[in-house]
Amino acid sequence: MGTLKCRLELSKKGGLTITAEDPDEKLIQSIVMDGKSITLKVKGKKTSTVIMTHDKIEVSCKSLDVKAETITFASEKESVFESKESFEIKGKTFALEAQKDAEVSAENATIKSSSATDISGQSLALEGKESAEVKAATVSLDAQGSLDLKASGVANLEGSNTNIGGTVKLG
Repeated sequence: MGTLKCRLELSKKGGLTITAEDPDEKLIQSIVMDGKSITLKVKGKKTSTVIMTHDKIEVSCKSLDVKAETITFASEKESVFESKESFEIKGKTFALEAQKDAEVSAENATIKSSSATDISGQSLALEGKESAEVKAATVSLDAQGSLDLKASGVANLEGSNTNIGGTVKLG
C-alpha cells in the first residue's frame, strides 16, 4: 500500500464527503452525507455501495458475508429472498412454519431423510397425474374406519401368500 490521497469536503449544499484514494491499488473509498442519505462506496475492479436513507438501506456488492452469533430478520409486510442461481438453507435443525398456507413448487421436488419421514394433517391427499408408487420392505395401510381400494381399470392384488380376513363379499 502506497501513500493515500485523502480529502474532506464540507459544503452547505452537497454535505460532507470523505474520500481516501490508493492510486497504487486503483482503489477509492468514500463516505457521502448529503442531508438525505449516507452513501458508503468502495470502487476498485468492482464497486460496493451501501446507501442509507431514513426508510431504506440498500447494499450493492459482488459478495455479501454476514457472520453473527444470532441473526433475526423480521418484516411487517412481504419478504422476498431470491437467487438467480442455487439457494440453500442449512442448519443443525430446520423449521418452516406458515400461519396460513404453505406451498412448495418446483419442476422436480425431492424430500429425503436418513431416518424417519412423517407427513400428517387433518386430511392428506397425494396425487400423481400419471402414476404413483409406494415402495418399501413392508407397506402398511391402516384405516380406523373404512378402506376403499378402487381402480377404473384392472385391479390386481398379488403376493407369494395372500391373506384376506374378516367377512368377504364378492361381486
